[in-house]
Amino acid sequence: MTGVWNDGQDAKCTTIEERIKDSVVNHPQLATSKDPSLENSSASLIDAAGPYSTRQSGVEGARILEVGCGGGFLSEGLARRGAIVTGLDPSVETIKIAESHRRSSIESLSPSDSTRRSLDRLHYIHGEVEEIKNNPWIRSASDESKEDRKTLPDHQFDIVVASEVIEHVNNPETFFRHCADCVKPGGLLIITTPNRTPLSYLLVIAFAEYVLRLIPVGTHYYSKFIKPAEIKKMGEQNGFSHLETRGTFYIPIFNKWITEPTTWVTYMTALRKLETPER
Repeated sequence: MTGVWNDGQDAKCTTIEERIKDSVVNHPQLATSKDPSLENSSASLIDAAGPYSTRQSGVEGARILEVGCGGGFLSEGLARRGAIVTGLDPSVETIKIAESHRRSSIESLSPSDSTRRSLDRLHYIHGEVEEIKNNPWIRSASDESKEDRKTLPDHQFDIVVASEVIEHVNNPETFFRHCADCVKPGGLLIITTPNRTPLSYLLVIAFAEYVLRLIPVGTHYYSKFIKPAEIKKMGEQNGFSHLETRGTFYIPIFNKWITEPTTWVTYMTALRKLETPER
């Protein structure tokens, strides 16, 4: 993910938040809020995925880890929506870009603006996802109560997002497992990535890289693209149930992300970590 900021990135953030809400709305067995007024509400999110408020936003109050946060546009977008976000990336330069933008955003807001507090709770870490368990900042920065800390490891989050990352790693199964380790029982893992189809090669590589030059040539390798069924299998192997998979697509001319019924180009998959792994 790049460190460049533009308006279309906020649209992508909105799309991911909508998918998080829809993942539960379309699976009533997960909408187990103790507040009867939230039952069957389009604003309700999984109570089982964390002790956070669901009244205002699909991610409000949720502890979220974005793996491969790059310049931080998605992390900051989710933080502005009320989530408690940690952005993680192996690149020092992109982490610097993300942190610089976070500080600039805070300085541009009035002291009374509630968004300032949200951005104060946004933190970036330089490192790999497999290192998250041993990072002392995570252990010292949990917003959970002391009671929750006894049962919830601080390195585990309500929601883990890996957007356009898994297709760049050398071992996707290992990467998935490390991401899965960071999700608390009942929590969500959201992955977005290109499908391995001729159409995705045409649009994501040939068109986006070589024709429009939207991204640097050589950014993607078709052999690393992953099919939805392969992500679902990884989930099953790591104690997750598959909630839904939807196609996503970016339209450059309108600077907009949309969802679509097909997954021929890129897609978003939502998985829920089982409370007790199936045997």
